[in-house]
Parts: sequence; C-alpha cells; structure tokens
Amino acid sequence: MTDINAMSKTTAAVEGRELIVTRKFHAPREIVFKAWTDPKHLPAWWGPNGFTTSVQKIDVRPGGVWRYVMHGPDGTDYDNKITFTQIDDPERLVYAHGDGAEDELFRVSVTFDQQDETTLLTMRMVFKSAEELEQTVKEYGAIEGAQSTLERLEDQLPKITLTSVQGHTFKLARIFDAPRELVFKAFTEPEHLKKWWGPRGWTLTVCNIDFRPGGTWHYCMKCIDKSQGDFYGYESWGKAVYREIVPEEKIVYTDYFSDAEGNESDGLPPSEITLLFEEYEGKTKVVSHAQFGSAEALKSVIDMGMEQGITETWDRLAEHLESLQ
Repeated sequence: MTDINAMSKTTAAVEGRELIVTRKFHAPREIVFKAWTDPKHLPAWWGPNGFTTSVQKIDVRPGGVWRYVMHGPDGTDYDNKITFTQIDDPERLVYAHGDGAEDELFRVSVTFDQQDETTLLTMRMVFKSAEELEQTVKEYGAIEGAQSTLERLEDQLPKITLTSVQGHTFKLARIFDAPRELVFKAFTEPEHLKKWWGPRGWTLTVCNIDFRPGGTWHYCMKCIDKSQGDFYGYESWGKAVYREIVPEEKIVYTDYFSDAEGNESDGLPPSEITLLFEEYEGKTKVVSHAQFGSAEALKSVIDMGMEQGITETWDRLAEHLESLQ
C-alpha cells in the first residue's frame, strides 16, 4: 500500500484498483452513521467544498437509490446515481456509485469503528481497473475531493440530534460546538433559555426558574408562527422540579405538563429527565434520558410530535450557541 496523501485528519492510499480513505471523527459512530443515512443530513455535506447537490430521489435502504446532480463551482453539472446494497446500522454501508449512463462505475464500502470517544471511518472505493482509478485521481481530483467532502461531514456532525426509544425511555444525544460551561448555562439561565427553548415558531413568554435541588422552573411556550394554523396563539405550560444538580455535568429533574398556576396536569404523563454534559474535544456532548411511567405513556407524547419538537429545539440551541461565539 502506498500512502499518497496525509493532509489534515484524512489519509488516502491506493492499492491496486482500490482507493482507501480514512478519517477519525470526534463523535459517536451512531451520529456519524446518521449523517450518511438520514435524507435530511446526507445532501447537506455531500461533495467537495464549492459544490452543491440537487436531490432528485433519495431512498436510503438496501436496494434503494439516491439520484442527484452535483453542481460544480464552474457551473458544470454531474449526474450521479447511488444504489445501496448493504446497510448495517451503525457499522457498515455498501453501495454502487454510478452516473447517468452506468449504474456502477465503482463500488464503495464504508465502515464506522467506535474507538473510545472517536469514530474511525474507512471508505474503500473499488474501481474496475487500476487505470480507471488512476484517471479518476489525476483528472477529477478524487483524493482532494474525498478529503474536502469529509471535512464538510465533520462540520455537519454538530447539526445532528440522535434520537432513540428504549422501552419507556426516550434518549437524545448531540454534540454542540461550544464549551461545556456555556452549554450548561444555556440550559439553566433564563436569558439563554428565552432565546432557544421550544420548537421553531414558538417563544417563551414566561420563564421563572429557581435552579437548585428542590427548586422549580415554570414556563410557558407560545406559538407565534401564523403558518402553524390552529397552533397559532396556543400556549403550552410546563414545570420542572429539580432533583439533582452537578454543575456543568448533570441535571436531574421531573418534567410535568402544567397550567398557568403551576398545577401539574393529570391527563398528560410526566417524565424523569437526566441531562449529562460531557467534554468532547473542545465541544460538548449532551445526552438526555427521559424516562416515562410506561411505554404507552412515552408513545402518547411521541404521537403528539415530541421528537420533531425536541429536535427543532436543539437545533435552535445550536444556533444560539453559535451566535455567542
């Protein structure tokens, strides 16, 4: 194997008709894998710097096809077709990469190896011949393009919220590109919470917080987006009762639906929330575990749109943190 590039965090090597590209990401492999398989995120980072992507069709599953046009900075358009053949979440992807004329110009396998707090990503691109690979490297800048693309992937990772359901627990995880002290303040101080808490189109009109064990946070979210139809003008009250606080590391609280007086709702299920804040190479990994009384109770709030709401909320948090730095 001959190493022909070792720039930045990306390395590339050629072995016969195979181009092997590796990069280490400071993120759990579940988040890196989601960047490769979520139709919301995949087109956002795909391609070298200066290129944009127009999606014609995207179906990420074994046998599914992703057809897209990549627009070069010089105005040239490139037709692409990817056919997924194997998806082993969160360990491995295999796909055929073609264009408008051929279904498979080369075959790609991507592996995601968790190594402590990092993910080692390895792309193996197998061409039909060593000559075709050499032409792709020399004429199309395949190595530089791969490096640039993976740099864009790294920039995309802090925009991804990972969600999962395990029994009656709803889990979220995200890496925020901000120091832990600032992220912790964003979850605990009214001047921060008023800037990001709630889905898009909603704002905090009330934010009374007594941040201490035994203290409460009573708040009201109001929809101010007319495009949300019947929700426009609607008020949603909530109350948190803090159980445990470890500064910059952990917050445990009981989360209730409530009314304007702070009375807890009988008809909507409470949850026990544990928030963890971890240093992550200058960034902050936040993990939230929301435990409900039963799987049925969890399903009831998921059916109300909780997953979309919290994802949009954490997107707004990321934007708020970026504005402060």
